[in-house]
Amino acid sequence: MGELAPPSMRGFFGTCTQTSLVCGILAAALIAFPLGNATGWRWMMALTPLLCFLQLLLAPFLHESPRWLLQRNPHSAQAALSLKQLYGLKTDQEVRVYEYGCIA
Repeated sequence: MGELAPPSMRGFFGTCTQTSLVCGILAAALIAFPLGNATGWRWMMALTPLLCFLQLLLAPFLHESPRWLLQRNPHSAQAALSLKQLYGLKTDQEVRVYEYGCIA
């Protein structure tokens, strides 16, 4: 998140990430508490692969990190496309400003 967020929002997104992790742990505990018996544990164990499968299905919709793409190839067209999609940039000049001003 720190790579993709604008510099003014990086702290906010870092805090949101930590808060989401803590809320996820709380949700897992609240779900596990009623299932922690002789028969419910099977449902709890079945939920894990279902969530993993859901993550695999949604993975193709993730954006590549522009910073990572630019480190691999400084003239990457894929990095420029990723920057345009993430930040709503219209022109190649705007992309170059982001590549050399904020990202690089």
